[in-house]
Amino acid sequence: METVEKLQHDAGTIATNLEEQLTNALNEDKEWENIKAKLAKLSTKGIVILNVGGDKYTTSVDILTRKKDTFFAAFFFKK
Repeated sequence: METVEKLQHDAGTIATNLEEQLTNALNEDKEWENIKAKLAKLSTKGIVILNVGGDKYTTSVDILTRKKDTFFAAFFFKK
């Protein structure tokens, strides 16, 4: 009997952990969508200003997405 109870407890713990991870993933996805929306408002004619540790860099969407299968290509062209 103890084994069954332990398995039930472990299964409940795993289910709780998975639910928390799913919630975290969904929240992160919402955060990325908010960042993308803000970035779309800030970019003018394909110009993007990146704030990296307080230093601002100006570049273009063309430069950031020149190489396919990269973070920025996926970021700007997410389907």
